[in-house]
Amino acid sequence: MFKVHSLTHSIMNILIVDDCPRMVSQLSSLFKKHPVVHKVAGAKSFTEAVNQCNRLHFHIVLIDYDLQDNFNGIDVCRWIRKQNPDCIIIFVSGFPSAQVMEEAFAAGTNDFIKKPLLPSEVRIKVFYWWELMKSQKNSKAFLDYHGLKYIFKSNEFYADRRVLPLTKGLKRLLLLFLEKPETVISHDILQREVWGDFDTALRPRNIHERIGSLRQNLPNKFAIWLQSIRGEGYILKRGKAVKL
Repeated sequence: MFKVHSLTHSIMNILIVDDCPRMVSQLSSLFKKHPVVHKVAGAKSFTEAVNQCNRLHFHIVLIDYDLQDNFNGIDVCRWIRKQNPDCIIIFVSGFPSAQVMEEAFAAGTNDFIKKPLLPSEVRIKVFYWWELMKSQKNSKAFLDYHGLKYIFKSNEFYADRRVLPLTKGLKRLLLLFLEKPETVISHDILQREVWGDFDTALRPRNIHERIGSLRQNLPNKFAIWLQSIRGEGYILKRGKAVKL
């Protein structure tokens, strides 16, 4: 029997901002193979962090104080909090003075970890905040992305307040995109979440056809938001083009 993963089994993207490539690599290794982690990315400077965030939606961000440009981790924290209010930010520093901690929390940090790091502490903190984020999201009555809405209680989708007549399979697919808007969802993730880990030989054709069917059932305004990213997967993002 094949196991079909539930749509409540969410996946997360993690960004690690640190001026030391070795530290980025070490922290990345803690999460890359975890089943709920979709993407782990690194950045060594404020500019790289901004570029990464413009490319992908991150749920958890680990930030060091020292960076490779004229900015520091406080600047990154402040920028991310403004752009992504729901993001969990964990500040990591070997200089946890009272002033730095006060500035970090004032900038929007959720938590603080002192270097040298213990891998177990980092994992515990990240997954604690991740579970808290999921529980808060699951308590919401609906998901809404610029007029494309899903109501949990009725299990109905709406486009500009009009009910969308979707099949059960298309509902599962659209819910996956609404749970993670502006995030590239790989073919493997779509396969696992929507169809289960089977029929891999027909996977590309099946995904393409199912996405096409979903587009046909959406008003054109929303259909063009569901875009293919060559070699990676699909993304739900408002606009006519995605620059990646």
